[in-house]
Amino acid sequence: MFKLSKRAIAIRNVITTSVIILIGIMVLVGIWYHFHRMKPVKNPHPVEYITLHGHIDKGLRVKLSAFYETTNPSCQHYVDIAEGALAARDTEVLVKAKPDDKGNYKLKLPLDAYKSGICKWEINSIVYYVGVEGDKKVDEDRNWIVGFDNNGEVLSNDAYLTYNCQIEGNVQMACGLPKSDIYSSSISPKTKSVIINFRVSN
Repeated sequence: MFKLSKRAIAIRNVITTSVIILIGIMVLVGIWYHFHRMKPVKNPHPVEYITLHGHIDKGLRVKLSAFYETTNPSCQHYVDIAEGALAARDTEVLVKAKPDDKGNYKLKLPLDAYKSGICKWEINSIVYYVGVEGDKKVDEDRNWIVGFDNNGEVLSNDAYLTYNCQIEGNVQMACGLPKSDIYSSSISPKTKSVIINFRVSN
């Protein structure tokens, strides 16, 4: 039986180890590229905006944000590996509403804050965070306002939502939406402006 010399064995081991390392590097690079391309890429020149404006009563601190999600199913990720549950990837653009002396505020949220990319990133919804003045941070629980759907209603500029917020001491308890307000569960991205008020209920 032919036996390899010690030198040949050493060379074989070096080659085998090098191939294994190279394959490992290629796998890691592939994994990195797979997940890297799914990350949202900021659009340096957004052109589509929705204007949010309204009134915030004294004593309340409000942050409004837009959530963006992937619409390409191949970009979904596991939220429960055991059950095989998949969900879209998402990211958030958060803006603090800064009312003037009269409590009025106005801000713009970009609908196209991120490039569509391979994952087809689109705006999904607008949410709010609310707390009381004096707190170092606004309530961490996010509250859904409205979602976006290409087949959704195009709201007129005078459409409004008014949230009545209860406060006990220095604690914001809850904000409710009266039935009398104009409301749609999903709106079209073509909607240009929505009035959102935050009132302290008596």
